[in-house]
This record gives sequence, structure tokens and C-alpha cells, in this order.
Amino acid sequence: MGKKYRDPLSLRVNWKYRTILIVDDVVPNYEIIKVALEPTSAKIEHAKTGLEGIRKALENKKIDVVLMDINLPGISGVEAARELRLLKPDVVIIGQSAFIVSATRQECFEAGMDDFFIKPISSAELIAMIRLSLIKRNKRI
Repeated sequence: MGKKYRDPLSLRVNWKYRTILIVDDVVPNYEIIKVALEPTSAKIEHAKTGLEGIRKALENKKIDVVLMDINLPGISGVEAARELRLLKPDVVIIGQSAFIVSATRQECFEAGMDDFFIKPISSAELIAMIRLSLIKRNKRI
């Protein structure tokens, strides 16, 4: 018999020590992602623009994961991620969008995003994606 592997989508996490910033100008989208993250017990913060997201991530030292919408008013999520990566290089940044094309995908990675997802996403998939991004950045899971 070979090794048994657990399905990464079935893993339970307790992130009560973690703060996740959701940057999204569409409040219903923010609410959906917030509910998806409830099983983690993480503290959730919200910003409606890229500039507000950068400011909050820099002011709150406990924010270690940022879920950045790509299409934001003012500066784009890609530009905000690029700035944030320079100013806070250890933060996990995951892009999110309702629409994404291959050019945008490449831009996300070039801006320093760790991963991205297309909305909607299941709670289990989102948690697994964040967990994998934390592992890649050598952060406690």
C-alpha cells in the first residue's frame, strides 16, 4: 500500500492569528469572500481602492495576506500589488477578478502576486490557495 494523501481542499485551518485584507470596491464581492474565509477564524479587513489597500497593509503590521481585486477605481490592483510588493515584500498577495485574460495573468505575476483566482471560488479552494501561497513564502500555516 502506498502513502495516503489528504485532499488539500479538505484541510481545516485555524488562522485566528492571521489578518487578511480584502481589497475590492464591490461590497457584495467583499462579503462573499469574507464569508468564504469564516471557517479560518482569520481577522478580515476591507479596503475599497488600491491606494487604501496599500495604506492599510502598511499601517497594520498584522496583515500578512492581501486578496487584491484587479479592476479597482484609481490605480489598478496590478499597480497596487506592484507597489505593495516593493514596500512590504513578505506579504502574500493573491489577485482576484471576475474576468481575466492571459495578458492580465502575466501582468499579475510580473507585479509580484503569488497567485490569483477568478470569481467565484469555493471556500475550500480559496483557503487551499492561501495556504499554498503561505507555504511558498515560508510562513506559518
